[in-house]
Amino acid sequence: MPNKEQMASDPKSKKGTLTLAIDNNPCGRCRAAGYPTCKCGSGRGGSGGGDSGKNEKKDDPTFTSNQAASISNQVAIQKFDEAKSIFVKSQLLSDKMINYETGLLSIESDRLRGNLTIKVKPGLSKVEEEISREFLKTIKAEFDEFKNQLAEQGVSTNNFTATLKDNELSVHIPNPKYYDAFIKHLEKKYLLPVPNPEREEKKEAFNSAREDKKQAFNPTPLSTRLEK
Repeated sequence: MPNKEQMASDPKSKKGTLTLAIDNNPCGRCRAAGYPTCKCGSGRGGSGGGDSGKNEKKDDPTFTSNQAASISNQVAIQKFDEAKSIFVKSQLLSDKMINYETGLLSIESDRLRGNLTIKVKPGLSKVEEEISREFLKTIKAEFDEFKNQLAEQGVSTNNFTATLKDNELSVHIPNPKYYDAFIKHLEKKYLLPVPNPEREEKKEAFNSAREDKKQAFNPTPLSTRLEK
């Protein structure tokens, strides 16, 4: 049976419900942002069928299985929303520089210097690359709107810039107050890229196991004396 370290480092290990939901999100924009469901509205399918045949479906094993999967997805989505809220407050709105990834993007946030860099990850399919580029264009458009709103309020935005070149978007907002405001603006518009909580948990488990292993092979002088 594989240990935690092996599972965390093995990309072929069994995917969790949340990871599958993100990977299978039919909305390209929300999938690029790392969301398990469509939040922007453009990827929602129509509902239909009403209650016709509802009672018959209840006796269908496939229907029961789908219900169970739906409940599981709801739990995973709730977990994602909670993790996203914690991530924004503890990471993106903190003074430390951070690097993280979604399925399609890599992100670097440096709040103190006012730099937010979002890159399309290499090795994507042509479709995924196009989805990611469109996502960057959408964020650039939101930056322009955000900047115009501040200018209308009398805020000086001369040094606020957003440069989109090839597969990279570089945003510069040299004021922590307005940097935070832009992060919250993206979050409100469901355009803030966030990491997958399940993969973050695996990464933490892997790092913890590696640190434990390192300590086992590098005993402290005190522990060596105690063993003697």
